[in-house]
Amino acid sequence: MERRGVRVRAGEQGAVGFLVGVRGDLGQIEASNNADLGVTAQTRDANAFTADAGLVYRPIDHMALSFNVGRAYRAPTLIELFSNGPLPAEGIYVTGLQTAVPEVSLDFDASLRWETPKLQAGISFYHNSVDNYLYLQATGDSTAVPNDAGGFDTLANYQYMQTSHATLQGVDLSAEWAALPMWTLRGRYDIVRGTNDATGEPLSLMPPPRLDLGVEWHTVRGTPAYVQLGTHIFSEQTRLGPFDTPTAGYTLWELGGGVGFATWSRSLQLDVRVTNLFDKSYEDFLSRYKTFAYGPGRNIIFRLSLPY
Repeated sequence: MERRGVRVRAGEQGAVGFLVGVRGDLGQIEASNNADLGVTAQTRDANAFTADAGLVYRPIDHMALSFNVGRAYRAPTLIELFSNGPLPAEGIYVTGLQTAVPEVSLDFDASLRWETPKLQAGISFYHNSVDNYLYLQATGDSTAVPNDAGGFDTLANYQYMQTSHATLQGVDLSAEWAALPMWTLRGRYDIVRGTNDATGEPLSLMPPPRLDLGVEWHTVRGTPAYVQLGTHIFSEQTRLGPFDTPTAGYTLWELGGGVGFATWSRSLQLDVRVTNLFDKSYEDFLSRYKTFAYGPGRNIIFRLSLPY
């Protein structure tokens, strides 16, 4: 379900903004007989009514409180329903869940924002209560499949599963401070916690806590230019779901910069960004490649922008 935020201009003490949205979905999937996938001919309807309501209130200058509550809906995809085969690139064998039914959730979030010309900061809380939560999970066993060399590869089995109820909740904190006219400091921290309420176990493949820190130097007059240095600190995920593969925490650095210039009477922007600056070897907890491949190494990105 799509949400659209409510915006209130800074300085409007006592101002209130309110938004209500409704949406209807009609969907249908038709499947033919397929012996290889174990699928029999069937027609599945997926119809839903969803709604969302949001409120923003400014009790004092520069401060905004916002609240949202909504009902969301998601029908199973073809892959989640009918998968039955290997994904060699990921080293797994995936089986769908043909009995899967649509997910329905009740979502609530609240946030507090502080905005001044030099400082922007906020904290957000969210709580999602999901009926019929559908997820992909390792089963702990494997399947041998033939390869091009005439032998067999052993692939870990992954199965789409559905639980009657799950809860996802988390906190996001962010801040941006213009410490000096040419210097800006940024920081963000987020943590999410997922629980299979039917079993009391953590949900698999939940993101570990993450901290992002950055500093930027930029010009204030003349030719527009900037240089950024940032770090991304990923903690170890200690709330492991069934058959989750643990990975160590790690820190990545990032460097970037850009300059604006004019040519042929047009304004251009050239940006350069280097991710994983020190080419660190690490295993991403959310990656299904982590058992046999490291995360991406150093990557240099060039971008030339031409505004219209």
